[in-house]
Amino acid sequence: MWIYPDKLSACQGILGESVQIARSTGLPFAVVGGWSPFYLNNPAGLHPGSKDVDLLSAEAVEVKGLEEVVRRFLAHG
Repeated sequence: MWIYPDKLSACQGILGESVQIARSTGLPFAVVGGWSPFYLNNPAGLHPGSKDVDLLSAEAVEVKGLEEVVRRFLAHG
């Protein structure tokens, strides 16, 4: 379990872990939702308010297309 010094660090840590897990499948994906504008348009570093991570993948349109991604997230806890 990771211990983070503040809310922003914790949320960024969860984002980083989520991206690592998604990347480990080799499937293409994009980070969407509150984190996208945060990293693209936020030079002040203010937290976007998101505590979740939204990932978008074209494989989601296929039956069981994200099965491996879900399995890896579940295995990670």
